[in-house]
Parts: sequence; C-alpha cells; structure tokens
Amino acid sequence: MKKVTIAVATVAVLAAGGLFASNSAGMKHCKGGHHMGKIIKQLDLTSAQKSQLKAMRGDMNPRKMMQKRISPIIESIDDQGFNKTLFIENARTNFEASIEKRADKFEKMYQVLTPEQKTKLVDIINEKKR
Repeated sequence: MKKVTIAVATVAVLAAGGLFASNSAGMKHCKGGHHMGKIIKQLDLTSAQKSQLKAMRGDMNPRKMMQKRISPIIESIDDQGFNKTLFIENARTNFEASIEKRADKFEKMYQVLTPEQKTKLVDIINEKKR
C-alpha cells in the first residue's frame, strides 16, 4: 500500500511540474513559436486559406497534451506496482497515434496551398536544411 501511495504521489508531482512547464513554455509553442507556423507565414496565404488552416488546428490545449503524456504512467501503476511492459505498450501506441495525427494535419494543410505556394514551401524547407 505504501508503494502505491508513493507512486501516486510521484505521478502527481510529475504531472503538476509538467503542467506548469507546458503552461509557461507551451503557450509560446501554440502562439506561433513552432517552426511550421513561421514557414506558413512566408507563403502569403489568402484570408480564406488562413481561415481553413485555423479551423484545422483543432485542440492544441497544453493541458490535454500533457494528460496524454501522463496517461501511460497512470495506467501502468496499480496495487501490484509498476508494469513496465504495459507502460511501453501504451506509450508506443500514443506515440504512433500522435505521428499519424501530425501527418494527417500536414496533408490537409498541404492540400489548402496553391501550386505556387507548394513550390515555395519546398524551397523554404530545402533552404532550412542547408
């Protein structure tokens, strides 16, 4: 019972610290600090395109994002202790879902662009690689 209490207290402390960090640093990320946001600004989007992209952003709530990161930890702890295999399985599943969601969002964003903007996007990305 003591181990479970200690584990739950540890998770609570980690979650609180993570939420604090995501609120202070994560807000910059959501307000355009992300590299893709800076690249998109260089594409001279029309107001209609900007509206479409804004609608696609969806829920970029730092608290929800942090809860998704903490979830595998919480699900892996019970009165028997920490289940490392279950944690790895849950974390891997969440990571793969995250990658798929990012790819879907980028694909939708790319479809909004004109052929000229697509060419400019490729040029900007290639320039950043150098």
